[in-house]
Amino acid sequence: MSYRIETSNDQGDTYVSDGSFSRGADVDVAAAAAADQRKLLFFGTGNNPGTSMTPIDLTGPACGDRFYGPYLKFVDTDLAAGRCRYSVLVVAKPGVTEAPAIRIMTSAQDAIPQVAGPPALLDTFADHRFWRIDVAVPMPTRGNNGLASAEMRYSIPGTRRPESEPYTFAVPGRNAQWNWAFTSCNGFSSDVSRDVEREYAGIAPLWRDVLRKHASVKYHAMLGGGDQVYMDGVWDLPELQPWLALKHKDAKATAPLTRAMNDAAHGFYFAQYLHYFAKDGFADALASIPSMFVWDDHDIFDGFGSYPGYLQASPVFRGLFIAAQRFYLLFQHHTTLARARTADGYLGVDRGGHSAVRQMGPHNAALLIDTRTERSVDTLVSGGSWTLIEEALRTQLAPSTRHLFVCATVPMVYPRLHAESVISVAGIAANAVGHVAGKMPWFSYLKKSGAFKTIVNSLGEPELLDDLNDHWTSANHVAERNATLDMLGRIARERGNLRITLVSGDVHCGGAGHIFPSSVPADQWLTHPAHMTQIISSAIGNIPPPGIVIRALHAVAKPLAVSGESGDLLTEAMLAPFDVDASEPTHKLPSDQRALMGRRNWCSVEPRGAMAGTLTLELRVEVNKGHRDGLTHAYPVAVLPKLTDAEFAAGGGGGKMHTSADGMTQDAGASLRQTAIPIVGM
Repeated sequence: MSYRIETSNDQGDTYVSDGSFSRGADVDVAAAAAADQRKLLFFGTGNNPGTSMTPIDLTGPACGDRFYGPYLKFVDTDLAAGRCRYSVLVVAKPGVTEAPAIRIMTSAQDAIPQVAGPPALLDTFADHRFWRIDVAVPMPTRGNNGLASAEMRYSIPGTRRPESEPYTFAVPGRNAQWNWAFTSCNGFSSDVSRDVEREYAGIAPLWRDVLRKHASVKYHAMLGGGDQVYMDGVWDLPELQPWLALKHKDAKATAPLTRAMNDAAHGFYFAQYLHYFAKDGFADALASIPSMFVWDDHDIFDGFGSYPGYLQASPVFRGLFIAAQRFYLLFQHHTTLARARTADGYLGVDRGGHSAVRQMGPHNAALLIDTRTERSVDTLVSGGSWTLIEEALRTQLAPSTRHLFVCATVPMVYPRLHAESVISVAGIAANAVGHVAGKMPWFSYLKKSGAFKTIVNSLGEPELLDDLNDHWTSANHVAERNATLDMLGRIARERGNLRITLVSGDVHCGGAGHIFPSSVPADQWLTHPAHMTQIISSAIGNIPPPGIVIRALHAVAKPLAVSGESGDLLTEAMLAPFDVDASEPTHKLPSDQRALMGRRNWCSVEPRGAMAGTLTLELRVEVNKGHRDGLTHAYPVAVLPKLTDAEFAAGGGGGKMHTSADGMTQDAGASLRQTAIPIVGM
């Protein structure tokens, strides 16, 4: 089957269904211009087919008189120049043709010359212009250690704040460890009713907690681990209902994406981003904490990538993906498909992925793995893209990097149920594959969204329910997970002093686990490259699973052997960080119910602990559902630095003292014991 779907902007850029991009190539300019005149943008007000569509209100406190935004992004650290690089995105309203102007100052109101580049026009849509401003700010120093942190202020006339009320962000010192936040699942699944959303007070409560914590510790970055926006409502578009009503596989596989479908999809994704990025709390975080994002299925639509191949390759699925990708790159990455590889360093074969390695100061780095763009029922990331990722880790990490955070969106370490084809399906909403109630039996299954929900299979293919496995640990993907762990272990082994930690979201509960070498004593894990902690923080917005799901997951949270090629005898197991109830801290939880916490949460990462170089990843769990102030209870998980064999022999473990780079001496073995969290099932 061969097809070609095109959508264009005012500048003659053409986006086509095979993922390629051309500038000014045979574009129907008149048709594109007509499509871009759709000034009235819509989003679904309900979660079921046939719900009314209501114009989105894009006015309010997060909207200036000329620009939407600003949205602040962390780009990278230029260690040689001693600068942190950022980008700022604003979206000009219709009729606003002039470029934005930015003024950057220190907290003392001193203007800093030559830190901002000229505004670059990335794209246009519906007479809205996407402007990117690149900013490079010197990292402050204090003596030889460079531990200072500076507050910067910036203003952009025409945004939601006047110049007299500038936005602020924190720039880390040249040699400082970073404070940063991790979030995921920033919205509500399509099976969550409006009444339930109101019970939880929307997504605002925990974003207020993020901002409250930011006011005290000054986060240098914010990592979003997927589902920053929820786009499931795309299936409510009236233009897609005829396709959803098709009853046969071949019809769905070959039905064309019409111009009306394409226009409606682009308008939907664009409007939803403006809507989400203006939400209470989130808008302030986007303007004041430099972000790094990677997408997951809801940023496209529920379960994308895990459907059978004939659906994934259908013109309608591909067309929706192209629209979602266009605005994902613009809003979350301040880039386009044309410049993502060449100018912004994203990794993927033939523009088939948007993974990235980002240096966070001299000591830390992040690997953000795009597991959606190339995903299929059997593959998460293509072999070619994995090769590029491994090469980037070998060549881009600074020699001084001691800690690599790997954002894998879905946890690599997580309890497994025998019915994983049901529990691990990525919340596949019935409206994504059809709405023919009564034609087929109804199947009620546990989903990752935490609800008991009827999944309608209108295609008459029961195996569809078995093939939609979304977790790294599903039968379809566990071999790829193990190969990824092998690759990360090789990188850590070659470098000698690199600790790797996995951070993930997706599953709508908090937790922690680890991969550890079962053949060596625990006090030697400090030196072993294969020891990796898994932090699970989800969701900052979405509702948690029901208690029965959490209890079922605890029941199967047993240590498991990890198969790989490294030769190490490895075990994966959950940890038990949740010793007390978040609402009643004096109430101890049962010892067999401490691995997962079914409440909304986010993660704060700070450089503190019993040993120099320790990073504490603090799971901050909502105390009272929907309380407007978003009060949280903190559960710390300490990740100690990886010592080289020489460091360990000279001072670590065995009661010996370890002298760190900053001159502190401590017992490394004692530090490990002090920070240890019980291992579930051992």
